[in-house]
Amino acid sequence: MLLDEMSVAEINKAVYADFDTIRNSSTQSRLEHDYLQLRKKLNIPKNEVYPVFNTIKTKTKNHWLMLTAKCLDSPSIKSIEDVATGYYIYYHNHKGFRVFNSCNENSLLVYNGHLFTRYRERMNLTITDPIEIIKQFFLHNYAEPVFREFDNKDENGGIPFMTVEKDGYLVGSIQHYPNNITWTVHRTFIPHLNANTKYTEFKSQVQLMAAKEVLNYKLGIISELSEASKRLAVLYGLLDKEITNNFLEHLIEDINAGKSTM
Repeated sequence: MLLDEMSVAEINKAVYADFDTIRNSSTQSRLEHDYLQLRKKLNIPKNEVYPVFNTIKTKTKNHWLMLTAKCLDSPSIKSIEDVATGYYIYYHNHKGFRVFNSCNENSLLVYNGHLFTRYRERMNLTITDPIEIIKQFFLHNYAEPVFREFDNKDENGGIPFMTVEKDGYLVGSIQHYPNNITWTVHRTFIPHLNANTKYTEFKSQVQLMAAKEVLNYKLGIISELSEASKRLAVLYGLLDKEITNNFLEHLIEDINAGKSTM
C-alpha cells in the first residue's frame, strides 16, 4: 500500500510490483473484452476513441483507475488488438491526491493534487469528488502528444517542461533520482484561454509540425507518421476523413501567418 512516508525508491518499487501483478492476471483482458461488448451494445462508431474508466483495488490495498479506449494508432476498432489500456494508481498524501502513470520500470508520470485542483477551478467544473475530477482530467487529457523541455533547472534541480493537451497545457519538471529513477512531475494546469504567448507559440509550433507531417503522409512523401505527430493529429482531428490536402495547406499557411485558431 502506498504511504506518504515512503521514499521515491519505495514508491517506484511498489507501483511496478502492483503493475506487474495486474498485467500478469486476467484483469486487463477481461476489462478489454467487456469494453468491446459495451461498445457493441451502445453502438459506438468504430472510429471513436470512447475512453472508459474502471476502478480496481489490488491485494496490496492500492487503488487503480484503468482507462480503456480505442488505440490512437488504429483507424477503427475491430478486435481486442485495437484496444489500449492505461494504468493510473492513486493515493492520498499530505498535499492531496497524487496519481502515478507507469512508463517503464524506472520512470513514472506523476500528477500532483494541485494540478487537479487547478484543473477543476480553471475549467469551471462543478464536480467536487476528487476521484471524479481525476477521471474527468484523464478522459480529456490522457495522451501526452508532445513535450518541450527547457535548459534552465528549477529550484529543486529538476528540468522544467510543458506539454500541450486537449484542454490546455501541463507544466512541471523532470526529476532524476538515484538508481536511474526518473519522475516526470506534472504540477499545474493552464487552460488554452488563459495561456500567455509562451504557451500559444508552443501550440502553434506543434500544430505546424503535425499539419506538415500529415500532409506529407497524405502525399506519399513519408510512409508513416512519427509518434508525436500521430498523437497531435488525433488531438486536432487532422486524420478525420473530412480533412483534405487543401485544408492542410491552408492551415499551414495560416499558422505561418499567425492566424491559426485550432
